[in-house]
Amino acid sequence: MNETHSVKWYGDDILKELQEATPEGLYSAAQMLVDNAKGRVQRQFSGNLAESGYVAMHNKSTYKSDRRHNKEVKPKQGEAVAAFSIFYAQFVEFGTRYAAAKPFLRPALDELKTQMGEEVAVKIRKNFRLK
Repeated sequence: MNETHSVKWYGDDILKELQEATPEGLYSAAQMLVDNAKGRVQRQFSGNLAESGYVAMHNKSTYKSDRRHNKEVKPKQGEAVAAFSIFYAQFVEFGTRYAAAKPFLRPALDELKTQMGEEVAVKIRKNFRLK
């Protein structure tokens, strides 16, 4: 009655899968955020400001270069960026001493934060099912 039991460790495999799936989930969630924020940009700012919205990961980006845009923010491996690159985006979002704030990004984040978390989880679950 000498039974041998063994435990097989899959923790390293799980961590590897998480590291591969999470950035795609973050990218997808960031795209949701940018799309929603573009829809919130007030009419007088809608053209150039909305068009400057982009999402980036270390290996892909929707950034469009333009002389009026700030440089692209390059995220580290495993991160994603949701941004608006036109130089005056921060003035519209936060206001100035001469103009009131007309936030578009923060309200989008407030509305979507639960859905964005779910989007990351869906991408991770999908990645685990494929293997």
